[in-house]
Amino acid sequence: SSLISAMTNARPKIADYPFTTLEPILGKVEIGIGKSYVMVDIPGLIEGAHGGKGLGIEFLKHAERTRVVAHVIDITGEDPLRDYEKIREEIKLYSEKFSTRSEIIVLNKSDLVDQKRIEEISSLFSPKKVFVVSALARTGLYELKNALYYEIQKALPLEFAVDEKVEVEDNVPDLFIEKNGNGFFVKGKEVEKLLRKYQINQPDGMELFMKKLDGMGLEKHLIKAGVNEGDTIVIGEMEFEYHK
Repeated sequence: SSLISAMTNARPKIADYPFTTLEPILGKVEIGIGKSYVMVDIPGLIEGAHGGKGLGIEFLKHAERTRVVAHVIDITGEDPLRDYEKIREEIKLYSEKFSTRSEIIVLNKSDLVDQKRIEEISSLFSPKKVFVVSALARTGLYELKNALYYEIQKALPLEFAVDEKVEVEDNVPDLFIEKNGNGFFVKGKEVEKLLRKYQINQPDGMELFMKKLDGMGLEKHLIKAGVNEGDTIVIGEMEFEYHK
């Protein structure tokens, strides 16, 4: 999470929208005019994750929806290469297809080691693409941001929208808020259509979905309904936390 915070200013936050996911963190990376992408922070996997140990399966399902995988590895660890190999093994056991996805190696915490250590560890991953960064010192992030952008452009796009006709009652408003306790449920005719059109559990789909809701004045509706800092927002099967 320290890396996604340094690269996207997520605390955590979804793009520029006032919601915080209660699941793996999403953040929008801006690298120039018209150039951006959504980054997802997936908690570290443990051995046995592919078989459901811990929250492994859920984390792997989230990771599988990405076009490019960036393995963030602690360069101060006892055996960084082994740490990477463990994750790779879990991914391969979970899905052979997913294991072939484009990936890069990100060696983090470079501010805590000397140049000799950096060169030694980096060489272990040759010929893979390796980026040495420090989320704390904010070094190496510019190069990493750009590398991820171009890797994503080269990767085959994932399907995140589906064409499906949805029949809803004509008298249902496009968007309305239903309050229940401390929860605010986002509902409406157009909301239902969007939920079926975009797979919001995928980064690209989530970004498009949120842009649509933003254009419909969702935040104004929430404020009018009395939303407060930290309240829960429910859209479909997903929950978010409201932040101004």
